Amino acid sequence: MDEIQRIKELTEQLNTYRDVYYNDSKSPVSDYEYDSLIDELQALENETGFILNNSPTQSVGYEVKSKLQKVKHSHPMLSLDKTKSIDEVISFLNRRVGIAMLKMDGLTTGISYSGGKLVSAETRGDGIVGEDVLHNAKTIINLPQQIVTQEIKVDGEVIITRADFEKINTTIINKDDKYKNPRNLASGSIRQLDSSVAASRNLKFIAWKCIKGIGGNSFFNRLYRMQELGFEVVPHRAIPADVTRVDLENIIEELKSEAEDKGFPIDGIVFGFDDVSYGESLGATGHHLRSQIAYKFYDEEAVTILRDIEWSMGKSGILTPVAIFDSVDLDETEVSRASLHNVSIMKDVLGHPYKGQEIIVCKFNMIIPGVIMAKNEEGEWISNKRNLEKN
Repeated sequence: MDEIQRIKELTEQLNTYRDVYYNDSKSPVSDYEYDSLIDELQALENETGFILNNSPTQSVGYEVKSKLQKVKHSHPMLSLDKTKSIDEVISFLNRRVGIAMLKMDGLTTGISYSGGKLVSAETRGDGIVGEDVLHNAKTIINLPQQIVTQEIKVDGEVIITRADFEKINTTIINKDDKYKNPRNLASGSIRQLDSSVAASRNLKFIAWKCIKGIGGNSFFNRLYRMQELGFEVVPHRAIPADVTRVDLENIIEELKSEAEDKGFPIDGIVFGFDDVSYGESLGATGHHLRSQIAYKFYDEEAVTILRDIEWSMGKSGILTPVAIFDSVDLDETEVSRASLHNVSIMKDVLGHPYKGQEIIVCKFNMIIPGVIMAKNEEGEWISNKRNLEKN
């Protein structure tokens, strides 16, 4: 058996035994068996130089920060261009060998190792400047604390699986205090000042790009090498140069099914080129890389609270109602207002609007903010997307 895989299995097995012992006051194995497994794990860690953050051989001390420090990235952590058209994806690939990866729905984070040890973890922030979250990254259960390669930079996503998200929400009694989605919970957890809070959230890091430290011109092979080093890499598929629309649809469904099986929160599929040099030669805009494109399944939605309705004078001289609501993150932008178009549509969508009304907003075609559903004063949904999309 591969040594790194055995380390992962032993770490999980021993932590399960520890949990049962400390929380249920039971001893699932004898002291001799437990010590033998610890000795095996310690020997493998020493032999390979690979140690997970949650290894029972390590003593964990949690850190508390007064604030998160800003840090400038060593490379731009840009966004991706987006589409909902499979034909656009095929046109983008342009008969080149490509790769398809799950678009993880968490918080993009850059991880760095020096001398084989985890030395930095930075949130994406605005793509140029992020926040130092190393104290919390040290608590991520599947992130290596120490690896064989001396210098490496890896970008990936900090996530919380759907199962862990549901488990955490069940412990919250007040309905209004429950977390809305796994992304918000993961983002809030990795940005905690007290690392003991992050440690309790069962965070995971899913690697999807090596920035420095792994050579070769194949994106696919770089992912494989990261996996060999002990990282959990994003589920992915190779795309042949002669891929058809049907082939692509099948690949998308395969990846969606894998995400469902693993409980990974996703919001699309990322397509790129296996030829790293070619992808880099395409450059980037101030907003996104030209080497990749994100295929989105649907318009992103968010639940929020209506705070007011303002009236705006359009170019035609007609007053237009505008919904003002608590800010939400849609397609990586903050949205806090959306046109209701006219009084008729406003009534169709909101019924009798009131401050504090629960609404669902989205960005139609990933561009135009809109209110698509709302609850009446009895707490019942009174509208749906078709009310607005017809107009």
